[in-house]
Amino acid sequence: MYLRSGDRGSGQARGRRGSEVMGGKAEGHDVNVVACGAGRPWVEEDCTHKNLLESNKGKGGGYEGVGGVKGEGDIVDAILDGCTGMEGSIFTRGKVGGGWEVRYKGVERGYLELWCGVFDTLDGLKGWVKDRSRYGHGLVSHACAGGVEEYLREWDAMVLEIEERWRRGEGTARMGWVWTERGRRGLEALERIREETEGRRGGDMLAALWDMGGKARDEIEWEIVGNVLRKGSRPWWDIMRGWVGRGELVDRYGEFFVKDGGGKRDVGKEFNSDWWEGRWKVIPEQFPGTFTGGVEVDVVVRTGKYLNVMRSMGWRGEEGGILEEKDERVMTEVDLGEGGGRMGRLRESFEALFRRASGMVLDLVVRREGLMDTLTEIKRWFLIEQGDYFVMFMDLAGDVLKRSVKDIKVGRIQSLLTMSIQTSAGGGSGGEGVTAGFKEYSLVSHLDAIHSWGEEEGGDKFRDLYKGDGDLKGLEAIVLEMDVKWPVELVVSKKAITKYQLLFRHLFFAKHVEMRLRVGWKDCMTVKRVRGGNRTMCLRARMLHFASNFVHYVMFEVVRPQWIRMEKGISEAGTVDRVIEVHGEFLDTCLKECLLTNQVLLKTLTKLMGCCLKFEEEMKARWEGTGVDEDKKKVAVEERLKRMNLDPRREGGIEEKRREGREQRMRERYDERLGREKRMGEGVGGMWREREYDNMVERFGQNFDSLLGVFTRRLASDQQKQYHSHLTNLSTRLDYNGFWSATQDEAWTGDGIGGGK
Repeated sequence: MYLRSGDRGSGQARGRRGSEVMGGKAEGHDVNVVACGAGRPWVEEDCTHKNLLESNKGKGGGYEGVGGVKGEGDIVDAILDGCTGMEGSIFTRGKVGGGWEVRYKGVERGYLELWCGVFDTLDGLKGWVKDRSRYGHGLVSHACAGGVEEYLREWDAMVLEIEERWRRGEGTARMGWVWTERGRRGLEALERIREETEGRRGGDMLAALWDMGGKARDEIEWEIVGNVLRKGSRPWWDIMRGWVGRGELVDRYGEFFVKDGGGKRDVGKEFNSDWWEGRWKVIPEQFPGTFTGGVEVDVVVRTGKYLNVMRSMGWRGEEGGILEEKDERVMTEVDLGEGGGRMGRLRESFEALFRRASGMVLDLVVRREGLMDTLTEIKRWFLIEQGDYFVMFMDLAGDVLKRSVKDIKVGRIQSLLTMSIQTSAGGGSGGEGVTAGFKEYSLVSHLDAIHSWGEEEGGDKFRDLYKGDGDLKGLEAIVLEMDVKWPVELVVSKKAITKYQLLFRHLFFAKHVEMRLRVGWKDCMTVKRVRGGNRTMCLRARMLHFASNFVHYVMFEVVRPQWIRMEKGISEAGTVDRVIEVHGEFLDTCLKECLLTNQVLLKTLTKLMGCCLKFEEEMKARWEGTGVDEDKKKVAVEERLKRMNLDPRREGGIEEKRREGREQRMRERYDERLGREKRMGEGVGGMWREREYDNMVERFGQNFDSLLGVFTRRLASDQQKQYHSHLTNLSTRLDYNGFWSATQDEAWTGDGIGGGK
């Protein structure tokens, strides 16, 4: 009654459009429309109809203008056309960018204006779907657009059903508003989806949909949002499974919360490299933690990082990597209806994957690639645990290292170092990747560069303490290098090697000073009965006490206990990151307790060791002038020949041994030693009796005592202010009877290391 049976080309177009969007078969005008009511609560009834467009065959015509509206049938057709996006004489789109407008001025105008809002929403959604279907917005947006487009197809199917009902005369034009109520509510839900996801992509878009589902106004919106979320989350979960299952990041459109920062793998080459920490950058807004089980983003990131390390070593895993079947099931899509149970399973899966991945890479680095073997090698050579190699190396290269760095051939030092290491290792494996080199700056300047110490007062003097006159000697500039292979260099990075070099330079110089003092002490003992040498021997004893106790403190009260603590920490570590942390703590603690991070104490300590070294150089120069060294060498040759003659394996040795009695031999040797000391003492005694020599010894003694007093008092002051137990240990060793802490001498103010005040 209310539907026109006249010519309406627009109805024919709607039928053809409906057949296309519903997947129907349009040959001529025969359309088989699929059932569209099942599972679609916003569609009132089943819309399965046959030959829906039969009444439109062979008909044409159209509206005759605003004045050509002949009845309610024209209004119905106009509404149906608008619902499918077609303009007519009643509904038309405004100018560019404008919305739909009503050109009809009859009594139904108010009712028709209600439909303009529906048509505007439809146009906006179709434009959004078209825009978001482009791959530039990413796979998640593309999938969400597919979910929205599915509902727009449902809308078209519903329009076809309503048209059929009008044709059967089941209602008036106003009934269309009632029949489309649930459909319009669905459009409103889609419109809110469009608004909430505007400018979002990837995980950020999914998080917005998840939050929207939790705040859904009704069942219709909840179901629509849930379906769009399910479809949109599938490509995102594909990326997630690749990351936590195989360590592979396939994210062409930047939708995942992990981004490959690229960059060269330079942890073994650059001190400030942040490749391990900085390569995989986290984009917080792209992490939808609301529907990933509440797992921490760090767990997911590190799981992929660990597996990526395994991939770098040739591991590919099976198709799903370390994912199990239950993990793949729970990481497929997001369902609003599953609630907390699924969230709990997700969290368990992520934590289990993290444990598997961390266990794999930990086994690779620590066990298969031999991390502790590498660290042990570093300890032997860099921390000079193998003391015999140091003695041999100094015997071979000591004279060369006293030269200026620019006059030393690195190749020669390298060959001598290799010989010392191989001899110390007993011909076995060890030290293959250890090489020698020279720095262009002193140890203190090295520390300045690393810690970015500013130009503080006295900074220039402090920086040049090891340089002396600005020309570095080999002893002051030598460092060791070590070639560490991947993936062990994750732990033993360039930064770690640099810290080992600082400790090596500090230890090498301290042990060199101690060795020089011991050699000087041995020389003094050959003429100990000569008068005038007591002051020299007492000063040497004080210097040797200081140097020996400092070296002992570093080796046995710092390095050894910290090494044991590090070994325990690595054995108990559950992740590579924890291993890196434990190793870093070991190095930082050693640097701190060896005083390399305390500028004031290191300055005084450097002056103390420099004072000892300069005193030995002065004494050696004077000692060589007495000719005692030549006598010692001559006596050494004679003693060696005597020992060879006493060798029972040589001819006549047994008879001579029987002929001489033990007591007679001891008396003869004693007399020989006294005579030798007397001859040596004639030259040394003259030197010791010189006034200038006495002044020199007194000057060095005053400087050393003053420096040592300042050093011990500063140790005591810092240990009280900062409560550092290591300072207490060192202070106790150097000032065991409290003498220096009780001494109120004025602080040493000289600028030179061995000069006067």
